[in-house]
Amino acid sequence: MRTRSVMPTMVAFAILALSLTRATLAEEPCSLRSAAGDWQYTIHDVDHTTGPPASVGAFHLERDGSARGTQTAHVNGSLVEGEILTGMITVSSDCKGRASVVFSNTPYPRTAALDIVLENDSTEFHSTFMDDGLFFAVEAKRIDHK
Repeated sequence: MRTRSVMPTMVAFAILALSLTRATLAEEPCSLRSAAGDWQYTIHDVDHTTGPPASVGAFHLERDGSARGTQTAHVNGSLVEGEILTGMITVSSDCKGRASVVFSNTPYPRTAALDIVLENDSTEFHSTFMDDGLFFAVEAKRIDHK
């Protein structure tokens, strides 16, 4: 009696599973899963775009939407280093999302609500928000996918 090896079947199944996973990721260019990773960003005061950024920072976005990072900010005429940001981000399949970010470890604790737009297969996002009567623009790039 001849026995058949299951190895070719297992290899074929593994190749199929990998290709389906890649296809699934390609079909969801805007999701928390595709956006998860390490990000860097700048925030500019829209009324004073020729000056230095209002803040620069980095954060890590988890697949569940939680974010944590640090920034250096120019707030009320002072340079504040080591601000900690924590927040939650949501993303819909149309590449639009919302973020709620809390800034702590600062003499100026605050919370920001942002509407975001993901671009370039979730490797960039842009946003605008108001804070203390000023209008800001955010530009962010994902530097590492996790």
